[in-house]
Amino acid sequence: QEVFEGLLADRVRRLDAEWGDAKDDLRKDERYHRVADELSTREKEALFKLHVQRLGDAVEKRLKQALEGLAGASWSSPLDEVWPRLAALDDRFQHLSRKARERAHARWVEERVDALRMQLREALLEVPEAVLAVDLGDAGVSERLPAAITDLPQWRELEQAESARMEVLGDAAKQLLEDKERQRNRFGGKSSESRKSMQHLAQYVESKPS
Repeated sequence: QEVFEGLLADRVRRLDAEWGDAKDDLRKDERYHRVADELSTREKEALFKLHVQRLGDAVEKRLKQALEGLAGASWSSPLDEVWPRLAALDDRFQHLSRKARERAHARWVEERVDALRMQLREALLEVPEAVLAVDLGDAGVSERLPAAITDLPQWRELEQAESARMEVLGDAAKQLLEDKERQRNRFGGKSSESRKSMQHLAQYVESKPS
C-alpha cells in the first residue's frame, strides 16, 4: 500500500483528477504493477480517491490561510468579492470546486468570528462600569450603548454581526454580575443595584431566540 501511495504522491497532483484518466498514466510506472498482487483495482481506486480528497483538504487549508493574510479582506467580505485576488495567489485554488471554496470560506469566517467574540468579551470585562450600566431588558438597548462600549475596536469589528456582539455583551454582564455577587456574598446580602441588574439580564436571556 505504501508503494502505491508513493506513486500517487508523485504522479497525481491535480484536484480534479479522475480515476479513469489517471489509471492510464499510473500504469506507465513500474510501481503500479509491483503492487498488482497486493491491491485489487477497487482498492487502488479507493486509495486514489482518498489521495485526491487529501489534496483538496490541503488546498482548502491553504485557502483559509490566504484569506487570513489577504489585505483589505475581512470576515464579512463576500467570497465572490475576494475570489479574484485569492485565485491569483495560488493556481491550485482554481481547481477547487465551488462547494469546496465556499466550505473553506465559511470555516474561516466561523473561526474568525469566534476569535473576535473572545477578544470582545475580554475587552468588555475591562469596562465593567459601562457593561453593568446597560439595561439589557430594553428592546432598543443596542442603539443607546455607552461610548465606552461602542468605541471599542472589537465592538466595531463585529458591526455586521449585531446579534453576536449583543450576545457577548450579555455573557460579559453575566460574568461580571456573578463575580460581583461572589464578592458581596462574603459580607452577606445583595444590593438593590445588583438585583436590578440581574433582573435586566434575566429579561435579556428570556428574549433571546432559542
